Amino acid sequence: GKQACSVSFLNTFYLSECDQTIANYLFVQYQCLPTSTIVSNINVICINQNNQLSPISGILQSTLYPSYTQTQCINITLSPPENSNFIIYMYLLDLNIDIPDVQTGNCTSDYLLLSYQCNNKFYDIYLCGIHQTELLFDTCLTTDKILVSYNLTNQNPQSKRGFSLLHHLL
Repeated sequence: GKQACSVSFLNTFYLSECDQTIANYLFVQYQCLPTSTIVSNINVICINQNNQLSPISGILQSTLYPSYTQTQCINITLSPPENSNFIIYMYLLDLNIDIPDVQTGNCTSDYLLLSYQCNNKFYDIYLCGIHQTELLFDTCLTTDKILVSYNLTNQNPQSKRGFSLLHHLL
């Protein structure tokens, strides 16, 4: 991957809190995100109902990714290896499926649903449309599991790819 990055600072930025003084510094915060080129372990997520994640990093993809194929997959369990001290970091590498309904904003024919528990609360992340690399969440405890469901049923899937996730155990 890249060892350095640069940020262009072409515009003058005025600080309203300081009587419109021109800023003389730039604060940049960044996060290095994994890519599929550095992880060789690739699996189709819908093969097994229960998946113990190993090795430390791996890619989980929809069927035939990066080609779109109609698939339904319900409640696939992802968990760290038994008796390990790992929590799961879940990244989205690529999502290219049907967009949300224009009127409701809900994911209808296509969606990816990730459900997990953290601090005794349950969380659901519904994704559809087009997204690029981002950290979605991390589990809180070494015993936490993730449930994954997806529905790819678009009748007109031209130029859609499905999805690719990356898990990392720490």
